[in-house]
Amino acid sequence: MIHRFECPKCSEEITAEVDIGEHLVEWGEECENEKCGYKFTKEEVLKIYDEALTDCFSGMVDYIHDTMKDG
Repeated sequence: MIHRFECPKCSEEITAEVDIGEHLVEWGEECENEKCGYKFTKEEVLKIYDEALTDCFSGMVDYIHDTMKDG
């Protein structure tokens, strides 16, 4: 799954790949905008990690709920 968030410095959209089963959130931990290059602090990285897992897990639950309702 994909989690999207913005750079706090330049507002560039950044994407992270999330693997709920493995509890992995993969991204470069810095802004993808070459002109910005903002490096996220450890606290920001942990917050994004938690938000990404929560967001994607919630999305999975919603999808299953909708599938069961339609079935």
